[in-house]
Amino acid sequence: EVVALKIRNDLYRFWIVLAITVAVFTMELIGGIHSGSLSLLSDAVHVLSDVGASLCALAVIYIAHRNMEKEEGVLKIGGIIQGVMLILSAAWIFYEAMERLNDNSVVFSSPMIACAMIGALGNWMQHRIILGARENAVSRGLNWHALSDFWQSIAVLATGVAIYITNKSKLDVYASFAISPVMMIGGYMIISGNLKNSGHHSHHHH
Repeated sequence: EVVALKIRNDLYRFWIVLAITVAVFTMELIGGIHSGSLSLLSDAVHVLSDVGASLCALAVIYIAHRNMEKEEGVLKIGGIIQGVMLILSAAWIFYEAMERLNDNSVVFSSPMIACAMIGALGNWMQHRIILGARENAVSRGLNWHALSDFWQSIAVLATGVAIYITNKSKLDVYASFAISPVMMIGGYMIISGNLKNSGHHSHHHH
């Protein structure tokens, strides 16, 4: 019964985390389009891959109390899909930043700053909520995402402030160039971490 309660507690927390993720994604997507900020859009795309992570976490918990082997499998597949999403997103951001190097599009810093602040706040709330869940692969993964999103929002926030002060919209493109490889490395680490674990399966004692 205690385990059932803990699982219910985790589910409740992860649903809240998912709701915050969807809200942050929607806001950053609209904000990114409205402000013309690529770095804010890149943050939104990063958050979108986290929606996948949250859904995998929820799926695992629903499956978990039936089958532990399946839990491992769902987590691994989820992690790999997510890593691939991050790498593809990063490639798109890099390509888009290359395109924007030559045009002189204006970035509006006010919505950029506002969205990045709310995004960072949402990610920090997620981090705090996840800390209350049981410590396992699922919560560790979600926590890592919440924190990496948090720091990306902080980077976008700093870029927005810099654009506000200097009036140089190009800073947004440079920030996107910086964010892109970080997302690629993150995606690569997630994929390799999941592939590494699949080598040694836990042996069952009969």
